[in-house]
Amino acid sequence: MSKPISILFVSSEAYPFAKETSLADVTGGLPLALQELGLDCRIMIPRYGCISDRKHKIHGINRMHEMKIIMPNDRKEPMTIKSASIHNTKTKVQVYAVANKKYFESKKGIYHDPLK
Repeated sequence: MSKPISILFVSSEAYPFAKETSLADVTGGLPLALQELGLDCRIMIPRYGCISDRKHKIHGINRMHEMKIIMPNDRKEPMTIKSASIHNTKTKVQVYAVANKKYFESKKGIYHDPLK
C-alpha cells in the first residue's frame, strides 16, 4: 500500500481557534474532509494572544520549544511550536500553533488589535 499524500495547510486563521473571515471555516473544514478521503493533512496557524491554550487544549512540544528561526538580516527569533487537534465524528487533524511573543502572542486580534 502506498503512503498517503501529505498536505500542510498554513493559514492566518482556522476554526475553531481563530476566526475573522470565511478563511477560518475553509482551513478548519477542508483538511478534515481530505483526511476522511485518506490524505495526511495538518494545519499550521499563528498562536495569537486571543487563542486560549486551555480552551483548545493546546500543549507544548518539548523538542520544538524556543527554536531559533533566521529572519532577514540574519536576525534570530525564538519560535515555539505547540500542538492541538480538530476533529469530527470520523477523523482528527493535527494543528500546529506557532508561538512567538513579538509577532503573535502580543496581538489580541488576528488582523488588527481591538484594543487600539
